[in-house]
Amino acid sequence: MKYFIIITLLVGFSMAFADDKETPEKLQQHKKEVLEHIDIKIQSLQKAKECVNAAQNKEAMKACHEQMKAEHQEMRKNHGRGYHK
Repeated sequence: MKYFIIITLLVGFSMAFADDKETPEKLQQHKKEVLEHIDIKIQSLQKAKECVNAAQNKEAMKACHEQMKAEHQEMRKNHGRGYHK
């Protein structure tokens, strides 16, 4: 998960500099989108942390893992939609 976040950030930052016609407005919009994406990831990780803290047994931990996995797959599926322009 840590590597996914790092790679996503690097790709996002590189996309910001790939456009030769970058204007201050485009940069601000891109920064806003990247920060929104990071906030979504932070919320997902916080939810996973709360689940693990509340787990009382192995089955509950497994449910937390499955939930994290499903959210991660959903984020990957929706990664390009509305994030990079």
